Amino acid sequence: SGATGTLADVAAGSIGFPDPEWLAENYFHPVDGQLRRDLGLLATRSQAGQLPNRRSAMFKQKRLLLRAELRTVTPAPLVSAYRKLRGTR
Repeated sequence: SGATGTLADVAAGSIGFPDPEWLAENYFHPVDGQLRRDLGLLATRSQAGQLPNRRSAMFKQKRLLLRAELRTVTPAPLVSAYRKLRGTR
């Protein structure tokens, strides 16, 4: 990018500005409609119910986290008894 310097340059605010050609190549791309197409596809899939249910996945993750935390604070004999009742190891 051409915007190089030392930490002292950063502290002084004298790094400089990136090269215009570098900016054009890496950031300022022409609008080609890809974002519009992607958003349209996402909206279509959402309306058709084809997207994953993130809310239920979030609740499952929270439930598993709570369960793991409970296991760490529960006395070992109680965990062993619970596992025997459930038939798990």
